[in-house]
Amino acid sequence: MQNPAFQTQHQRLQYFIGSLSCYTDPARVKQDAVDVLINFPSLVVNCGVLTGPKDRARSQQAIIALMGTLPVCYKGNMYNIPVNIWLTEQYPMRHPVCYVVPTASMRIKPRHDHCDTAGMVYHPYISGWSAQSSLITLMQYLVEVFSADPPVRAHSDTSRVGPRLQGGAASPTGSGQSAHSGPIQGASSPYPSQQNIVRSSSPAA
Repeated sequence: MQNPAFQTQHQRLQYFIGSLSCYTDPARVKQDAVDVLINFPSLVVNCGVLTGPKDRARSQQAIIALMGTLPVCYKGNMYNIPVNIWLTEQYPMRHPVCYVVPTASMRIKPRHDHCDTAGMVYHPYISGWSAQSSLITLMQYLVEVFSADPPVRAHSDTSRVGPRLQGGAASPTGSGQSAHSGPIQGASSPYPSQQNIVRSSSPAA
């Protein structure tokens, strides 16, 4: 029996996929999003317009975003890194646009190897993205690099990573705006390893 929280997110995803006409491959968008939602229950489905400073040339078309937190293990402790993962109109031909979205009590770590001051995420897997690339694999890479070096720090103590996200994820300039927001659920389990990634059993319609 599927988790009720996942069923809710799956229904939201189906609604957004059915409502949006921007995607050239909606079945692939749905399939990849479902795989991520199964493996990362701390993410939820939203729909909005990507309005970051590096995305001003983008159309004002609403697109799907996965918003919430990525649980990472840093120096033996679990932390939740707040993120927005935007699936653009050209997905999967074009890579997702990923942002770290610090809460009011966090700040972006200066000169982070994989995150700029606006929160945009960079990784070789993103820059080398192709239609055969995998969203769930990208999430694994982000967990890996953020576990090694978290991209956020607490305001009051720059020597440690920021506190776990409570309530909704912040959406500062650079992260885009969500038109249909929902509660962000905290992570209930450690992030999956490459060996125990779960994929949905059947192709998305």
